Amino acid sequence: MTPLNWDASRTVAENAREKLPELASQFFSAGAIAADEKTALADIHHFRLVTKRFRYTLELFAGDYYGPGLTHRIESLKSLQQLLGSISDCSATQKLLAGRKDLSVAELSRLHRKLDALARTRVANFRRFWLKNFTPTHQRSWTTYLSR
Repeated sequence: MTPLNWDASRTVAENAREKLPELASQFFSAGAIAADEKTALADIHHFRLVTKRFRYTLELFAGDYYGPGLTHRIESLKSLQQLLGSISDCSATQKLLAGRKDLSVAELSRLHRKLDALARTRVANFRRFWLKNFTPTHQRSWTTYLSR
């Protein structure tokens, strides 16, 4: 995501109205790429970090600058983060297994197959969630809301 350059001569609310819709557009673009069937797990992990940054940025403005609609949107980001985190857990566990010397090749192979299957299921869950909750219509709603 491109860093936001705040205009120090403007108020926080003015900067938020201008910059947060831009940040939302970047988030939705990154998510569309991550949800593509050809996207690698490493790119999905990158999107997890993008989602985390976007959520934490929005949390700075909850309450004081935006109403309960922002809280609802943040909750959907939390759910998305949980799905992305579960995918990341599979990758992290795969890396941990690589260092195990106490398991046989057959055991490692069996565990890797199970983790691959679990990761595929979790990626499918993420994609379904994305396609249901982060459509282009949702993007317009987010950017319109954030530009108020």
